[in-house]
Amino acid sequence: LNFRYDIQHKIIVNFDVFFVGDRTTVNGTLNSFVDANLGVEYRLTKRVSGFANFNNIAAQNYQYWSNYPVQKINALFGFSYAFWGE
Repeated sequence: LNFRYDIQHKIIVNFDVFFVGDRTTVNGTLNSFVDANLGVEYRLTKRVSGFANFNNIAAQNYQYWSNYPVQKINALFGFSYAFWGE
């Protein structure tokens, strides 16, 4: 499930929810989980923007791959600059 809201091409909000069912591996069965993510982007100009992404906002403890647990919640902040465009 994906929700994207664009406010006058300046502020963009993304909200994603993923459901992954039970999986069978060599070491056993991995449980199903729901992963929710939130992202916000602010476009200063058509070329310059800043963003913040928050992953696993429900802070669930699960394994996406066998024996590799995910972090409870993580954030990524940054900016982008486009060398092309108007």
